[in-house]
Amino acid sequence: MFRFRPFALWVTAFAAGVLCAVFTSGIASITAWSCIGVLCVLCVAVRRFPYRTILLPVLLSALMGMGCLTAHQKVIETRLSDCYGKEAEVIGDVTERDSYGFTFSVLSSTEKSLPRGTKVHIYYDFGYDVQAGDRVYCSVSLSDPGVGGYSYGTHLYASGDVVRVDAGKGDNALISLRKYLASQIDKSFSSSAAGIAKAVLVGDGNGIDPALYSAYRDSGISHILVISGFHMSIILMSAYTVLSSTVAGKRYAGVIGIIFTLLFGLFVGFTPSVSRAAVMCIAVFAGGMLNYKNDSFTSLFTALGILLVINPYSLFSVGLQLSFLCSLGIITVSPVLERAVAKIKRKPLRIAADQLSSVALSAVASLFSFPVVWHSFGQFSVISPVVNMLAIPLSGAATIVGYIGIFIPPVAFVADLLFKAVNGIARFFAGLDIATVSTFMRGMGIASVIAAASVVMICSVEIKKRLKAFGCCLLAFALCVAVSAGINAYSGTKGARVDCVSYYACNQTAFSSEGRCVFVDHGGAYVNADKVFELGCTKINSYVMLECNSRGLSNLCRAFSAVGIDEIYISDINRDADIYRRVRELASRWGISVEVFEKNITIPAGKGYVTAGENNYIEYGEDVFEFKATYGIIYLDGKE
Repeated sequence: MFRFRPFALWVTAFAAGVLCAVFTSGIASITAWSCIGVLCVLCVAVRRFPYRTILLPVLLSALMGMGCLTAHQKVIETRLSDCYGKEAEVIGDVTERDSYGFTFSVLSSTEKSLPRGTKVHIYYDFGYDVQAGDRVYCSVSLSDPGVGGYSYGTHLYASGDVVRVDAGKGDNALISLRKYLASQIDKSFSSSAAGIAKAVLVGDGNGIDPALYSAYRDSGISHILVISGFHMSIILMSAYTVLSSTVAGKRYAGVIGIIFTLLFGLFVGFTPSVSRAAVMCIAVFAGGMLNYKNDSFTSLFTALGILLVINPYSLFSVGLQLSFLCSLGIITVSPVLERAVAKIKRKPLRIAADQLSSVALSAVASLFSFPVVWHSFGQFSVISPVVNMLAIPLSGAATIVGYIGIFIPPVAFVADLLFKAVNGIARFFAGLDIATVSTFMRGMGIASVIAAASVVMICSVEIKKRLKAFGCCLLAFALCVAVSAGINAYSGTKGARVDCVSYYACNQTAFSSEGRCVFVDHGGAYVNADKVFELGCTKINSYVMLECNSRGLSNLCRAFSAVGIDEIYISDINRDADIYRRVRELASRWGISVEVFEKNITIPAGKGYVTAGENNYIEYGEDVFEFKATYGIIYLDGKE
């Protein structure tokens, strides 16, 4: 496939150059000059080399990627490098809020090296109710987001406290529009659907119930809750089709479509995944205006190239990685499936084959994106292809009808029913024991290698052999996952393991024995509940909150959303009636029992016991282990 689309190969080489420059870091310039020398030698020495017309542009593209990242570091990163590690009193307008904190744009600061307009993301436990459009007065400690932040050099991370909040004082036109639409959704939709509707229609996911989000994640359809190419293609392409076939021709409809794409991107925010979808939609509209056939494969790599030129570190955005790989898989396999379905003459069989092809497209998206899921997330939904076949059509219809329902309230009733139907599908499939598997299981690294090799193989073979290659790769991947799950299920019932984490703002302990897990939150700023999967468990059986405050409540919601909890134990120390009430309300909504203890609580787990509270220790057999420091994972049955 790359042979017929050299531009895609050049963009791939450009991305490889970015990676090379990142991992060579300080010696990036030396690497760049070495590549220049290699290019010069090749130009002279390989005049008769049969692949020189391919090799030289590829090397040049890789060199351009290294140079682009080096220029990005020099021009942008140096502007903020003096801020790293410093403390400042900052005033800013909040532009975005998530479950871990919020992002604000700096208006003024006591730190002179922090310029006006800089984006700062602060980790915050929401002692104040901070919303987008508020003006905040903060006391913060600034830090470098690093490669993990992917916007390296364009914004800062911070920790600290909010001194004062002026509600609504930082509103701009877009935020005011989002608030207005969100208020209309609250009026027109039921409480069980309003949170999902606001996430899908206006990009505000803060109102989603953690239990419902957990169901979406476990059933493999959490991508529905984030505005991305799925939503943009539904909205923009539907509007373009209506305009081009009724009021305006393709030319004027294309102009309107491009303008609407840019406005919609501004409305929801140009995240990497939204930017990728916007470029591809613009390519389709431009093709209609200029009467040329759009090539989705080239459009996808064009979008990636534009994003990398603007900010090379966007390559490390998990959202962009997932969006790009899923789109690549669908674009690569869908033509083959369409041809296979078209050859079926009987209508009933064609309808059944069409449904199976939608499952296959979801499967290829899962296969292509698995290396990112394995690296970045704690679990993988094995039933997502089937669930997506049922949920995506309903969600697409709910999105279109929902936008209409915002302005015509009677129509919102239909959208409300559709969103509730998607919620029901998510809850039903998430309740199945086989819904998810842990990416921390032994052998899942091999599955990731198989998935990465599958991407290369499927994209490389001829179109006639592509369906067969996909089937073989998917079978090998499924067998590897099944074997890993079987080994993990067996080993999880044997022995006992403990994982203590005490660094930065994370302070927790997890103990597992015979497949049961006790998780102790010592009161850190956040929890890393995914570590439970590393112990061979699929959920938290007993969650102990040693500090019951707003931060502990936030940790509890994250743990439930990420892993799942059977029962909660709350420390009676420094009782806060409001927080206790909120914990009980959430637990009641989730169907979880809550027990309050005064000083210590002892909880059995398999062959061991965990005591938490004023004293923290584990009893296993005749041994007693105190957990205070950072241990990592320790096997208590002698295996280490």
